Amino acid sequence: MPFHIIKNERKLIYKFPFDLTFSIVKAIIAIVFFIVALFHVKWNSIDYSFFIGYFFLVCIFMYLSFASYIEWRRNGRRLIENKDKQLYINNKKIINFHQVKSIVIDYNGASIDTGWFVYLEFYLHQDFVLKEQLSSKEACEFASAIATFFNVDILKLG
Repeated sequence: MPFHIIKNERKLIYKFPFDLTFSIVKAIIAIVFFIVALFHVKWNSIDYSFFIGYFFLVCIFMYLSFASYIEWRRNGRRLIENKDKQLYINNKKIINFHQVKSIVIDYNGASIDTGWFVYLEFYLHQDFVLKEQLSSKEACEFASAIATFFNVDILKLG
């Protein structure tokens, strides 16, 4: 199992491990690509707009390189609690605990965060994403572990 869950009747903590080496390798490849590109530029024919565009391209490639790390920082570990019949996620009050309708597994292929994601579906509130960028097997295992805590059904879309 690629994640760890600690659970009792009132608290659930989940943690996903992260391997930073893949993000670092992607960033190094992007930096080497841009350094090589700088050496092939004819310097006598450039103006300041080239450097502005070049800077934005480097920033975009760095974001793409570390997108999985950013997602892990956002959704990699959470504390979910049932305090006084209220749902708290990371000590932030979300909604009444009994308003959780289901755990939904869906596929996101329309952005750079491709993969399966798991979210809480509520009756009267906006859905809450628990984890993104999962494989199908990881998403099913994670959703079943979360569903036992909430005692709700799992819906698999996509």
